[in-house]
Amino acid sequence: MNKKLLTIFLSFCFLLCGLMLRDVVAAEKNDPAQKPPLGQDLRAAMPAEGAYPSEQPIYVSISAVFQDLKRPPVRFYHDRHARALGTEGCEACHPRDAAGKIIYSFPIKENTRSPETLMNSYHNACIGCHNKRRIEGKSSGAVTCGECHVEVTGYHSIEYLPRLPEYYEPLRDTYHRDCIACHKDPAKTAHDATKLDWKSFYIRENYRLETSWPKVVMDYKLHYRHEQALDRKCELCHRTPSGEEGEMVYVKGTESSCRDCHKDKDADNQLSYRHLSHDECIGCHLERHQEKKKAGPFYCGECHTGIEKSAEELLYIPREERNQPQQVLVAAAGARMQGAPFDHQLHELKTTTCQACHHDTLERCSACHTQQGSLEGDWVPLAAAYHERTSPWSCVGCHETKKQTPDCAGCHSQMKPELSESSCRTCHSGALDAAGAFVPLPQTDLPDMEELSGELAFTLAGFTWLRLEMPLISAPEALLPDKTQEKLRVALLEKSYDPSEFPHLKILKKLTTISNDSRLSRYYHAEETTLCAGCHHLGPLEVKQTPPACSSCHTRKNTPEKQTPTLLGAYHRQCLGCHKAMGGEEKEKPQTCVGCHKEKPPAAVQAAAR
Repeated sequence: MNKKLLTIFLSFCFLLCGLMLRDVVAAEKNDPAQKPPLGQDLRAAMPAEGAYPSEQPIYVSISAVFQDLKRPPVRFYHDRHARALGTEGCEACHPRDAAGKIIYSFPIKENTRSPETLMNSYHNACIGCHNKRRIEGKSSGAVTCGECHVEVTGYHSIEYLPRLPEYYEPLRDTYHRDCIACHKDPAKTAHDATKLDWKSFYIRENYRLETSWPKVVMDYKLHYRHEQALDRKCELCHRTPSGEEGEMVYVKGTESSCRDCHKDKDADNQLSYRHLSHDECIGCHLERHQEKKKAGPFYCGECHTGIEKSAEELLYIPREERNQPQQVLVAAAGARMQGAPFDHQLHELKTTTCQACHHDTLERCSACHTQQGSLEGDWVPLAAAYHERTSPWSCVGCHETKKQTPDCAGCHSQMKPELSESSCRTCHSGALDAAGAFVPLPQTDLPDMEELSGELAFTLAGFTWLRLEMPLISAPEALLPDKTQEKLRVALLEKSYDPSEFPHLKILKKLTTISNDSRLSRYYHAEETTLCAGCHHLGPLEVKQTPPACSSCHTRKNTPEKQTPTLLGAYHRQCLGCHKAMGGEEKEKPQTCVGCHKEKPPAAVQAAAR
């Protein structure tokens, strides 16, 4: 046969075989029976190598066991290991249980008899794997102490963390703020202020390296994404042991957080919340990935981002429905005060997750917190659950947090935190209509999460604004006495500085705008003269009446009287304290001497001293 014809014939045969082989491979690939094992070869679903610019390590330091570490904690990079073990999948470190589910705890063979045995459990698992891979000629990790236990800058150091002047408030100590203002390190511009080692009279605190990852928050948007992806099949996640012999079943209307049952530690055949969430969430994501469905992430840095959304970012995300009331009058049988109206829908739009208020279950507060306190409510009585000032879950505690925002802190940082009698009456009105803020609208069609692209593309489905008649603070001109000057001159330091100008009217206008723009402020700033109390905190306040002078209580002498600051100290504490709490540019809210006081020439200072 002609060589040229033979070559063409053989080429045609090879081409035909290649096409047949391609069809066979494609058929195997689409055959459900030929799917790769769960968790295997995840490299295609992983971000590229360059997508980990700030990969966060897991610090392996069990403080309850290893209280005094001889070496720094091991920084373990989980996602780095996942990339290296892509073809072997999760089972390289996490085997399966009898039900075929991946066990996410590590190490599997954990001996907790003593600190030494626990340490060896980690060493055997990690170093043993590294040695095995090295023998097999594969890429491997460290095998010596110093390669894993790398010194972290600042881990063993002790820092001196200053207690802020607010720390001394219980002692009614009003002078630390003023002293440190001049005698700080480095010294301020005051000519006679010597440099103080202010660290020496503050409490020493040990600096501890943060070893935990940021928490994953199931906020409204993340919950809605799951609703969309799972076709609103709540039973896939929300199951409780309500069936026969504790069988996990779904009961509509009882949806709640996994934290209801799963606490911080494994106990009584019940996984901790951490172990359960990794088992259920990552397990579901891996299973959907294996079934070639759209799946969520299964790498640490993709969930534990440390980025939490604000209530404003979630404003247009639909809230979950669990038959919650729109409005309710919070009242307890036998209580001495009238009920407090509460608008549930309004508060939903001011939070990021239901757990912001319902910290354990989605039941009403009184289900756990009785009037006398109970074991279920950690012996916190119902009144304290609503009024505890330092609790992030109580009504008062949440409102106190709002006072710390820059716009509010200017006044509220100078005030005592105790509730006043007027505060009680504002809430405990006994009138349900005082809570009205929204009325429901017919449900509208919402776009899929794919169409959002991170933008607030929703209309506020199911709600519309209903202007609640709440008082507005009147314009300053309507409150101030007719002869009040627009600017006031303060000349207490006339020997060294020119008189400072206090833009009284400008400041009051700004505070009025801030108050009227905030629904929370409008609700509680019920009296016309409320804003005046930010500075005139003790004197009786009436519309069109001049309040008592500051010098009525604060002496002009250099020595304070008892616990009351001097007039000079009161001015600086009030003005500088407000500027510092509100923040902003030096030009707008000065915090230095020359920001308020124009220095006199040296010759004028010397003449004034004679």
